Amino acid sequence: MNTLLTLKAVAGDLRGQEFVFATPVRCILGRSRSSSLRLPFDPTVSRQHCRLESDGAGIWAQDLCSLNGTHVNGAKIGTRPQGNAEATVPEAGRYLLRDGDELRVCGNVFRVELGVEVGTLVHADRRIAVTR
Repeated sequence: MNTLLTLKAVAGDLRGQEFVFATPVRCILGRSRSSSLRLPFDPTVSRQHCRLESDGAGIWAQDLCSLNGTHVNGAKIGTRPQGNAEATVPEAGRYLLRDGDELRVCGNVFRVELGVEVGTLVHADRRIAVTR
């Protein structure tokens, strides 16, 4: 069975939308067209702002040295080092996401929901995951 990550947008330009990812998860949030989850209307979001990635321990959030940082449950989990606008730290700290966490990328806030895919329904030409 796959673990499903659902990001429910509760604030920001995407408010009311849901984004579902099945494991393995490797998702970049940012303004860039190459981002898995684009946040193009918020100029305070970096082009590649943060990464969500799964491994055997769970699903992790990692800031990608963004200018304004990434927050989980109100705590900053990473940002670009002060005083060096060109600095990048590809292996900044990671934060293990839990069901019910709040992920904030500037003005965009997502509620994290973790579930288990127990089956798949097929409706017309769409696949719909069933979770519990």
